Amino acid sequence: KKNMKKQLLILAMSVLGASIGLAQPTLSFQINNVCFNNSGTNIFTVTVSNNTGPSTYSWSSQGPNCNDSLINVSGLSAEFQMNCCGMHTVTCQVYSGSTLCCVATATVIKICPPSVNITASNAWVCVPTNSSSTLTATGAQSYTWINGPNGSQNVVTPTALTCYTVIGQNAAGCTDQSQICIGVAQSPNVTISSSG
Repeated sequence: KKNMKKQLLILAMSVLGASIGLAQPTLSFQINNVCFNNSGTNIFTVTVSNNTGPSTYSWSSQGPNCNDSLINVSGLSAEFQMNCCGMHTVTCQVYSGSTLCCVATATVIKICPPSVNITASNAWVCVPTNSSSTLTATGAQSYTWINGPNGSQNVVTPTALTCYTVIGQNAAGCTDQSQICIGVAQSPNVTISSSG
């Protein structure tokens, strides 16, 4: 019943818009990267078109578990900062004077990146016994170790404290990276002496 009421309300506003010379508007997007950046900005621009007659606009955008931040409005365009990844619904309310006459909605998607993690079979290795540690990356579909192999595992034998970085990628091409450091300890010298 709620969906039917919402559809009837939008239909009524569309009829009202047509009666006062405003066509049903459409929305288009400008977005630079389809992958959500967990540590940076995620800005997109939406523009309303196909709207005739004098009008003003009220904008909002909502993600799956967040509200986006309206950064700037200029003419027929609005700029938003996405505050979470996933599918976002942008709503543009069109006013003629103080009368709400049309509502346009559209969706834009920022794909969630993978969450890459590294575990080590040994957090410390001993020298000069050449002991090793097996690093295992999880959370993505493919992995590339910096200065190392491709694949989820990397067997390392450091001779000094060394940090290892892996980049993980999901099916959409979105990436995340993680780092782990392996410590090095000197093997003790054991001597045996006998008395008598």
